[in-house]
Amino acid sequence: MAKKKHKLPLKAALKMGLSIKKPVRFGITVLLAAAAFGMTGLAILLGSYDEARAKVQTYVQFGDAISLNSTELLTYDDVTQLSLEWGLPCGSLSFAHAFYNCSEEAVNEMHTYMQQHRVHAVVQVDAVGCFDEEVLSGAGIELLAGKGGLAGHEVLISSCFANGLLSCGLAESAEGLIGQEIELVVPSPTAVVPSPTAVVIAGVYQNDSCVYAREYAATDGVFISYDSLCAGESYTGALFVSRDFFQTLTNYVDIGYFAGDGSAATGEKVRDFFDSHPEYHSELFQPFTELRERIEKITSAFGTAGGALAAFSVLMIFQFINLSIDGKRQMIGILRALGGRSADVLKIFLIESGFLGILSGALALALTAGIAPFCNTLISSTVGMNIAIIAYQPLVFIGVFAMCVAVSLLSALFPVLHEAKKLPVDVIKFAEE
Repeated sequence: MAKKKHKLPLKAALKMGLSIKKPVRFGITVLLAAAAFGMTGLAILLGSYDEARAKVQTYVQFGDAISLNSTELLTYDDVTQLSLEWGLPCGSLSFAHAFYNCSEEAVNEMHTYMQQHRVHAVVQVDAVGCFDEEVLSGAGIELLAGKGGLAGHEVLISSCFANGLLSCGLAESAEGLIGQEIELVVPSPTAVVPSPTAVVIAGVYQNDSCVYAREYAATDGVFISYDSLCAGESYTGALFVSRDFFQTLTNYVDIGYFAGDGSAATGEKVRDFFDSHPEYHSELFQPFTELRERIEKITSAFGTAGGALAAFSVLMIFQFINLSIDGKRQMIGILRALGGRSADVLKIFLIESGFLGILSGALALALTAGIAPFCNTLISSTVGMNIAIIAYQPLVFIGVFAMCVAVSLLSALFPVLHEAKKLPVDVIKFAEE
């Protein structure tokens, strides 16, 4: 009479399946599988590159401040209107020149010193701007003295401009310039001879990119120092004023600046605006045009690498399950001899492999999510431009986790089925050998 088969309770199956005989080997397998599947996830994200999604990720990761350039002159109202639509604080730059001239007396007194030390006696900036403090912060402005928030006729000057004023004897340090009143001459298209305007220095910011030029060197040795914007794409070197004062100086702007809030929702608004308005462009998305061919090569290579990593993960988990079966053979034989079914053996090892898959999948997702921004930064530093070609995609994360669990279960299924079909006496005999 055949021995009656008994169904193994789920609690007992869980206890047996989760009793890891080789915890160190199990841990190493989980870590290696997580690393392999994490890299697979990155490869899939790169291989499924989508420019529209990547632009949003670039905004989220690098869009502290957004420049707005146009083939035609912008009005101040254009910038403020976009500020309302995007929900972002804004600022503007205009290439209206601003000059400060040393008095003739100061020039004469310092003539010898200037000849020896090439100090600046006449200073100018080639752009005037108004920025909210939040925009100034996003643009990376570093204050050396004073404040950035401006009102009335207060101005924020660069270190280059400050050095020129110091050489005129206005003060002995940047801190000493704060609160000093100077006269600016801002050229205007409506005035033949622009009149000077009295302003108060409220702050000084660091500018490492100033350009110096010499003027009238053959006659009186007076030097001119001026700040120059970097290829017309940066705030660097601008003289900042309050919004009200800015509007009295100019009614058009060359560049608009907007503070970034780092949200994907705003990133989509900004991206859609530039995609639908070809007359505008921004430094933020310029890399996508310039690096399109290189991006295609990178993403296709990583797509291939993802398949190879996934195959490695399958082999590694398959090997672990086989070793686990070898370690539990005697237990399997005893279970079968006591009336356990082949399905019970299958249940035990599917629980073990499923646990392995869930652990490695969770770690793989954490690894993928954590390393993606680092990879974007690494790629950006390599190409010399801020660009995030790895964008988070929920379906990819779900797919990677499901793949981890599925691969673990399938890797266990075939060797376990083979083992479960053996007679109890054969399993015990093989285990004893």
